[in-house]
Formats: sequence, C-alpha cells, structure tokens
Amino acid sequence: MLKAIDKTYTDFYTGDVVVRESYGTTYAQKILKIVFVDEIAEYRYICLPGKVVDDKFVPYATGKDVALDFYDASSLRLDHANKWTPGEGYGAGDVLLDQNGDVYLVDSVTLIWDLKSGTSASAEYWAKIGRKLKLHKTAGGGKFSKHFTTVK
Repeated sequence: MLKAIDKTYTDFYTGDVVVRESYGTTYAQKILKIVFVDEIAEYRYICLPGKVVDDKFVPYATGKDVALDFYDASSLRLDHANKWTPGEGYGAGDVLLDQNGDVYLVDSVTLIWDLKSGTSASAEYWAKIGRKLKLHKTAGGGKFSKHFTTVK
C-alpha cells in the first residue's frame, strides 16, 4: 500500500522507500544512508533508485552497476510524494471492500471512491473514520488493475 507523506514530515529514515507513480509504474528511491554535510549545514539522502513490483522494492541495478541518487529533504519529498509500506498494495482500477461489504474504486494512490455514496478521499481518511478497506480480487485471484490499460 502506498501512503502519502505528510508535507510537514521532515525526517526520513534509513530504509524508507519513497515513491511516485507514472503511467502505471511505481518508481522508488530507497534511502540507504543519511549524511550531514557540515559545509552547508544540511542533511543529504543517499538513495538507491528502483521500482516497486509485486509488493517488493526492486533496484534498477545491483553490484558494481549501482548508480546512487542524492537528494535533500525538500527535493526528495517533491519528486516522490508517497511513502511505500509493504503490504497488500493496490493501484488505479483496483476494487476494495470495507467491513460492511461496501464497494470502493481506486482512482489513484491518493484517491479512492466510495461507490455507494459517490464520495472520494484518501486511504488515510477512510481508515481514520473506521473503514477497513481490503483488496477485492477477480474470480481468477488477480487484481482488477492488471486488466486495465492507462490512457493518458
């Protein structure tokens, strides 16, 4: 599941994975090390670029082929607006059910529609008001989002 980063959140931690979605792909940066640079009195984040695929962080390269990215906190937050938490993830086009059997449709990682009431909100909001959303799978056991093509 992708969780939105609080805009007032200033601390990233080693091991955090921050992501952005584009054309159905979840691009990621895994924070490997945080370094304080005395000369500029700021922290820099050394990150490993990759993607989230099948609920796993997959680096673009390994071993000697690794190319690392460097960010300050504001650039990291600006370029990757969501923090990824491993678990039962979902994407645009997926169908969710709550504890009452009400149906929800995922529009994006930050917008989920309640199809009964016709209202939309973030996953965090639905959880805050007590809705326990779970992924509803197709008859074949897959995700609905795998059967859609994104048209931009």
